Amino acid sequence: MKVNSNPNYELLEFFLDFLKEKTRKSSASINTIKRDLENFLEYLDTENLDLDRDSINLYLSFLEKEYTLSTYKLKLSSLRQFARWLDLGEINSSALSLNSSKDSLKEFNEYYLAEEIQDFLDKAKNPLENLALNLIFELNLSNSELLSLKIADFNFANSSFSLRGSELKLSDELAFKLREFIKDREGLSLNTKIFPEDLLTQQQLNKIFKERQIKPKVFKHSRIVHLLKNGLSMHEVETSLGL
Repeated sequence: MKVNSNPNYELLEFFLDFLKEKTRKSSASINTIKRDLENFLEYLDTENLDLDRDSINLYLSFLEKEYTLSTYKLKLSSLRQFARWLDLGEINSSALSLNSSKDSLKEFNEYYLAEEIQDFLDKAKNPLENLALNLIFELNLSNSELLSLKIADFNFANSSFSLRGSELKLSDELAFKLREFIKDREGLSLNTKIFPEDLLTQQQLNKIFKERQIKPKVFKHSRIVHLLKNGLSMHEVETSLGL
């Protein structure tokens, strides 16, 4: 965890110590909770908000727009545990009143065909833009997840990412592109972000989507739809994408 004098981060440290000492959660589960809550605290910092129930509800509204329902539910679980520990009471979510069943394609009534996805990627001639779009699609990433990826998250031996508490495999073609992209930037530490701000920002990423006329949420959902259409069950999709 980054060093931060903000008392909220100190609270998070105490909470993580509590999970390690008083619960039977695995290291992977605790690391996932840690990452979820660090993202939450970064959101509070960015929006200049206090750590309270109202801010948690605002953050849940933000998450609802950024993530699939399965990922949203996992992040909600982390927030609920933290809120209980802080004695903020039970955190409820209106989003969970939506259809939470992911055993059919009904939830994804808008998606891009495989040919459309390939067209988006083929037209992204800039290597940085092409790599970013490929990673977003193949790993089902939100913009914030993409920009948070670090070199240490990538396992060069088996071409997989440690993400959302799971090992997510990349296709051989995308793994090669990523290796070449990293190799071209010599002298990087494992803690370096793959897309630091001097290379790619949230604003630039939004511009890429806008110029390509790509709807980010539909772009992400399309990956799930394609896997389902290829015969995978929803459980297999969630496992392969770490949802």
